Order: sequence, then structure tokens, then C-alpha cells
Amino acid sequence: MIQTIDKVSDKHNAFVGFLLLNGLNATKAYQSAYPGCSYDTARTNGSMLLANTNIKAEISRQQAELLKITGYSKEQAHQDLMDDRQLARDQKQPSAAISADSQLIRLYGMDQVAGSESDEQRILDEVKSIQARKIAEQIVLNANRPKHIESKEIKNEVHE
Repeated sequence: MIQTIDKVSDKHNAFVGFLLLNGLNATKAYQSAYPGCSYDTARTNGSMLLANTNIKAEISRQQAELLKITGYSKEQAHQDLMDDRQLARDQKQPSAAISADSQLIRLYGMDQVAGSESDEQRILDEVKSIQARKIAEQIVLNANRPKHIESKEIKNEVHE
């Protein structure tokens, strides 16, 4: 169990715990620690709490303790996801590559955008769609790329 520091109130310790659970999303962490507050209040106050030196120290301390307990850091997760993404692309598995991209997005809290849940989902779906199209285009381009060009064809292209 992770120990907390006395310099930070119980509510603030709860905020730090929720922050680590929510992928460092201060707004969601604040809403979890202070149920019933508005989104705007959570966004403003969550940001202010992140600037508090005692809370910064507690976040760092708890992250270090989690790393010690789990032996797995955010950086390691990032690298694993990048490796998975590259493998998926090498194996021409666009859905697996998109899945790795989605996990990277979540790892850094980039799936948490201001607005309603439907707006967030729409943006994520759009990003996934764009990524899928790019991967599919690369696969088609690679499949249609000629393996060997006859020298006559090169001469004709130069003279045209």
C-alpha cells in the first residue's frame, strides 16, 4: 500500500491517487476527489493543485513508489507500445497499429478533451479513422510498387 505524506490533506492525497489512476488527468482526478463539482471548477482547481509544490512532491513520491512496487514505468509502457505499433505496421496489421496508437493516446491522457463524452469519442474515432486510412494507403502503395522497372520504360519516360 502506498503511504501518503502529512503535508498534503486527505482530499489532496485522494486527488493525487486519482491523478495516477486517471493517466495524470487533473480534471478527472479533481472530479473524483471532489464529487459534485462542475467541470470548469475541476479544470481550474485541478490545474492549480498541480502547481502546488507539496502536491508535486507527493505525485513524484507516489510515482516512484509505484515504480518500485510494479517495476514498470510510464516510459517502459511507452516503449512497449511503440514496439507493438511498429511490429503491427511491419506485419501489415492496421487494426493492431491503431490499437497501439489508441493506448499511447490514453497513456498520455490525450483522450481527455474538453467537452462532452460524445465529442471526445467523435475526436478519437476521427483520429483512428485517419490513422487507418494512412496505414491502408501505405499498404496499397507498397503492394502496387513495381519490383523491377525495365530499362525501356525508363528511357520512354525520360524522352516524353
